[in-house]
Amino acid sequence: MGICGRPSFGKLIALGKSGPVKKLGRKNQAVRRMKATSNGNPRGTSNGASGKLIKPINPLTNKPSTEQADQILTVPMLAEYLLCHPSTIYRLLKNKRIPGFRVGSDWRFRRSAIDQWLNRATIATGR
Repeated sequence: MGICGRPSFGKLIALGKSGPVKKLGRKNQAVRRMKATSNGNPRGTSNGASGKLIKPINPLTNKPSTEQADQILTVPMLAEYLLCHPSTIYRLLKNKRIPGFRVGSDWRFRRSAIDQWLNRATIATGR
């Protein structure tokens, strides 16, 4: 309990004319900031009155990412994309059955090349 029998939610930092002045906790500050915006989003993430989706920004060019095919994948990312184990990717690389290139000692894959490789490797069922 705080002063005057009221529950205390923050730290007492000063005694003002109208009573104690409390410092709000971090959670309360975040809630107050969110309430200050019209749409409930924190400042800086608002997409304006148009309601349009914001495109993700490519960190290398600081421009909106429009092309998914130009994405560069690492071995773990490619394994997740192909739903297989990373050792399968390394086995395919050893046998030269998957398109990739090296950056130092690490392997990289262009997503467009992987998609083309998948289209060529897919067996037509005739259905």
